[in-house]
Parts: sequence; structure tokens; C-alpha cells
Amino acid sequence: ELKPEYGWNYEAGLKGALLANRLEFNASFYYFALKDAIVRRNNDAGSEYFVNAGGTIQKGVEVWLNYHLLRNNRGFINGLTIWNSFAYQPYEFDDYKSGQNDYSGNPLTGVPRTVNVSGIDMNMRHGLIVNLTFNYTSSLSLNDANTAETEPYHLLQCKIGKSFTTGKV
Repeated sequence: ELKPEYGWNYEAGLKGALLANRLEFNASFYYFALKDAIVRRNNDAGSEYFVNAGGTIQKGVEVWLNYHLLRNNRGFINGLTIWNSFAYQPYEFDDYKSGQNDYSGNPLTGVPRTVNVSGIDMNMRHGLIVNLTFNYTSSLSLNDANTAETEPYHLLQCKIGKSFTTGKV
């Protein structure tokens, strides 16, 4: 009796550069409505099976900005870029019932509402590279009833490297 999932996705975006190509940008807006979502269930014996159980509404915005502070500089720092990527994704269940429970309108399990990632990329003399990245991810629900959720988290990463060429590579 399992039916295939189906849905329509609508998306619009804008991509470009300004300020003599120093500022690059990309923005997308989307709306996806999934129907007859296939979800996993377990029976009393522990065997898993799958059923169609409602759907989801996945709408959101994604924005990326990249600004070149320095490019092709002849000093110690050859290039310096700052960037930011932001996603807003308030996904939710649509007409989703499991037994006597109705989860319609609840945030979608396992999906954070916002993710923001910022970074600084630096290229230096002699092929030295430094990248700093900061990630903020909002809390996310751990179950369909939204009775348990994670804490939001922050992650700071630093990468130091060296680029080099060998022969023509």
C-alpha cells in the first residue's frame, strides 16, 4: 500500500557581483511541499516497516556574501576575504499523524531553523594560507513531538596551510 512521495519545488535566486567584483552575492528563496512522506515505523517485534504519513513544508532563504578586502596585494598578505553564509529554514510537518498524535505544524525533526557560517580567508607570501570559520547552528528538535531538542551550538575552526606547485601542477 506504500505510495511514492511527491511534491513541487519552487525556487528563485539572484547571483552577482558589485563594487568592481569585490562583493559577490548569491540569494535563493524556495518553497517545497512534500506529500505522502515515507516514514519508518517499528512494530512490537522490533521489525521496521514504512508508511505514508502526511508531508512536509520546506520553505527557506539562503544568502551568501563574499567580500575581497585585499586581492593581488604585493605585501606580506596577498589576499584577504571575509564571507558569510546564512540559511533560514523553518521547515514543518504538514498533515502528519502518527497513531493518535497529530504533529502537523511542528518543526521538522533534525533540522535547525537557522545556520550562520562566517569566515576569513587569508593568503600570504610563500603560499601560506590561514582560514578562520565560525559556525552557529540553532537548536533542532530530536523527535516529532518536539519534546526534546538540542542546544544551539557554536564551532570555531582554524586551518593553517601552505600551497605549492610541483612542476606544472
